[in-house]
Amino acid sequence: MRDRAGPDDFGADFDTDAAREEARAVLGMPEEDLPDDVRIARRGDESFLLTEDYVLGRLTVELDDDGDGYRVTSVVVELPDGPETFELEPS
Repeated sequence: MRDRAGPDDFGADFDTDAAREEARAVLGMPEEDLPDDVRIARRGDESFLLTEDYVLGRLTVELDDDGDGYRVTSVVVELPDGPETFELEPS
């Protein structure tokens, strides 16, 4: 029996579809409604330093001011096969 997961097992039990749905769900969300565990990479013209660790399921967002406040316009979700970016479609 193996005690540790090897490189081929990275994310084997991770629900990629659920993580993608969670990422899509924050698109367009106001900054004040974001969960506490969401990282902010950019807010308007201000970019923030981020750690380089990789956490499955972590969301990192970019915010832009739509005139009513800052909203999520882009979100990156960390997945077993690499990060995936979702962007808000122009209305």
